[in-house]
Amino acid sequence: MDVENPRGQLLPGAYVSVHLTGPKAIRSVTVPANTLLFRAEGLQVGVVRHGQAELIPVTIGRDYGNTVEVVSGLQTTDPVIIDPADSLITGTPVQIKEQPGGGATPWPPSAVATRYPAGRSADGCFCRGSAPDVDS
Repeated sequence: MDVENPRGQLLPGAYVSVHLTGPKAIRSVTVPANTLLFRAEGLQVGVVRHGQAELIPVTIGRDYGNTVEVVSGLQTTDPVIIDPADSLITGTPVQIKEQPGGGATPWPPSAVATRYPAGRSADGCFCRGSAPDVDS
């Protein structure tokens, strides 16, 4: 950091106390990077609402590599779909499994989402999902 010192009051090697004001905190959600869908309509994330996938437009902030900060579009309680198929559309039926590696296989397997325990992520649930390729 450079500080103006026109009167020479700050001497080399001297110690000072400084109070820095940073930017206001932005409410955000951190999600795995593999939840993002790059579409012509813009960046989207699939969430599970009422047993169906819903594509939500999002704005990302920081990119942490395996995770990204979402600064708008998601709530901390939104269960997001991890590894969504490129063919995922709003309205695709989704069944939520309670925890990875345990329990029964969901049926019908049109899309699967896994609700992780709340303690797994400070930012809410992550879900693992896929959707079939459907010919209409």
